[in-house]
Amino acid sequence: SGSTGVPSPTTLGWNPVSGTTDFNLYFGTVNPPPLAGLVPGTSSPIAGLAPDTTYYWRVEALASCNPGTATLSPVWSFTTGSCTAPLAPVLTAPANGASPTPRNVTLTWNAPAGAEDYEVYFGDSSTPLAVGTTSGLTWNATAALAETTYYWKIRARRNCSGGLYADSELRSFNTGPRPVAAAGAPRTVHPGEPTMLGGSPTATGGTPPYTYSWSILAESGGLLDSTTSPNPSFTGAVEREFTVQVLVTDSAGFVSTPSQVQVTVLDWIFL
Repeated sequence: SGSTGVPSPTTLGWNPVSGTTDFNLYFGTVNPPPLAGLVPGTSSPIAGLAPDTTYYWRVEALASCNPGTATLSPVWSFTTGSCTAPLAPVLTAPANGASPTPRNVTLTWNAPAGAEDYEVYFGDSSTPLAVGTTSGLTWNATAALAETTYYWKIRARRNCSGGLYADSELRSFNTGPRPVAAAGAPRTVHPGEPTMLGGSPTATGGTPPYTYSWSILAESGGLLDSTTSPNPSFTGAVEREFTVQVLVTDSAGFVSTPSQVQVTVLDWIFL
């Protein structure tokens, strides 16, 4: 009791009492303090404290076997510190100028003294905009564009005296290149005659390994033996021109532009 310079937020704690798990918490700026609420445990976080203010608190143990029986602790007090700006956070990952980075990136930083929460600034402009707030020390960001420089910083905030803050340094990282898909050269085959699609290789660039997504556009009467193989086999059952498309996704999560191949199926001609 009587502690000074206590930061906000803080946590009140007390010893367990045999025969109970619930406590009434009394808390406020007057002595004796008013009832603040029921606490199921032996600690309670307290946020939003005013600077340079004395607070009083005590707990009341509620007997689980006899709800009408309660035991009050003595009143304790503490005084909060002055309202000063938090220290600037130090960014930890990704490293400044990191390249290449995946499409989904986890931004991390340390916990500076005095910070209550953090505002995240992120984008492909060197003056990134705020994208959200968090009380944690990580943020999952999506770098949607390949071959692009992204910028980020973290603002530590303390919510007293109208709000005080401190900014981290500005960092950047570069996303990797987009993979390139190759559906292969046009083919001419007969009904029922399979032909292998794709290139040698079907995917280049980006960050291997790759996943493949093949599809036949619009036309019916064609069949792929696999939609996820780099070199699937296509068979046309009817005379028609088919358009077959492949999309490639690399391990960083970037997707290629579509690559298409024309497969012309012509009826057999018997002489």
